[in-house]
Amino acid sequence: MQFVEVVGVNDLAEGQMVGFELEGQRILLAKVEGDFFAIGATCTHERSNLDQGALLGNIVYCPLHYSAFDVRSGAVLGPPAECPEPKYEVRVEDGKVLVATQPVDSGALPAAAPPGTEGSPDAEVPAETAVLGQEAAAVSPAPAQHVDGAWSLQGPRFMARIPTSPRYLFVAIAIPAAVIVFLVLCGAVLFKNGPAVPGGSILFTHFITDAWVDTFTLPVVALVALLAVMGVRRFWGGLQATLPPGVARRPLGEALRGTAREVLSHDEFETWTTSDVRRVSHLAMFYGFLGLMMATTGAFIYTEIFPLFGIRWHRNRLSLPIWDPVKIVGNLGGIALLFGLVQTLSLWRRRSGTDRPSTYSDWFFPGLLGLTAVTGFATELLRYANLRLAYPVYVVHLVFIFALFVHFPFSKFAHAVYYPAGFTFARLIGRRKPTAAITATPCALESDAAPV
Repeated sequence: MQFVEVVGVNDLAEGQMVGFELEGQRILLAKVEGDFFAIGATCTHERSNLDQGALLGNIVYCPLHYSAFDVRSGAVLGPPAECPEPKYEVRVEDGKVLVATQPVDSGALPAAAPPGTEGSPDAEVPAETAVLGQEAAAVSPAPAQHVDGAWSLQGPRFMARIPTSPRYLFVAIAIPAAVIVFLVLCGAVLFKNGPAVPGGSILFTHFITDAWVDTFTLPVVALVALLAVMGVRRFWGGLQATLPPGVARRPLGEALRGTAREVLSHDEFETWTTSDVRRVSHLAMFYGFLGLMMATTGAFIYTEIFPLFGIRWHRNRLSLPIWDPVKIVGNLGGIALLFGLVQTLSLWRRRSGTDRPSTYSDWFFPGLLGLTAVTGFATELLRYANLRLAYPVYVVHLVFIFALFVHFPFSKFAHAVYYPAGFTFARLIGRRKPTAAITATPCALESDAAPV
């Protein structure tokens, strides 16, 4: 077996780790309790750099979504990752630490016990952690085995399968479409103005009243929010279950402030991940979506809150003039969102053969987001052109809006809540600054040194 020289035995302090490139693969070397261990350094969930994360005892936390791996075996200890990391044999020879160029056979990897359970067969293990540990022993650690684990912990489970395969595409659209059909039909029964296509100026409140859209939407959003909260609680519980006993924690307020700064700035975004998503495009999508949410909130205030105080603003209608502040914020947000999406998707299309190919799961959420933005602009342009086609396009736009909300807890849209939760967790436990990456040096083809 071929080995490469990585560091000297005294170059890494206790509890320190380092990342390096070897034959196109990124590897993490860690020193734990005087011994050296090496596993893959690219997270099997979203391809972030584990060596830029936190090392607590024998557990390394991904810096992006805080999946937990055992550096001794590569086994998964906490969500959202479900696939283990490959393990590499490490040997010490003449004061040098050598790492094998090929991983150990994945079939030899045992499922690691969660922290605090070694030697305690009666210890209680959280269900999520136990399941992940079993899957870690059964699933190949190849990076191509891409699983969206955080939201797979969220019930109902059949909803978690919809964003993962194109065979569920019809179901993915049929669910929100059925919701919108129900909304339109109820509008026809409850309100005399809808849903027949009205004459005169194009005003969507003449088609489906704004009050009915808001009344119908709020319970759906509340249900989805409840599911998201339940999922984050499971995720947080999985993270807590990985902590070694006695880990000191920082004040929650300090952790939340750090999370807010990073979410708003993305300062460390490109140091965390080997993904080809760029910080600028991710920021554009983030602030674009934030602008659209602000515009939606502003429209709700116009149509539902202002009337309670006797304020008349554009007759309290949802169809606003293009110069209205809410409309300006919404249009700028839509433009930023589309810019970020186009840049990201074009990068995915140009991936080299050595990169993980983009999957249906990768495209599901960006596709819904893009279709929502495009149909939104189409609806707006058709309304300003006073074309009756604006009404059916408006219905299609509502379908995609509801699709985003319905699939929110189960698609990559869930990053919006799982990532801040993970970052807050890292701030609480105190993220340790990693060692700078190094370059491995090839050595003899065979080594008789004792493995460590």
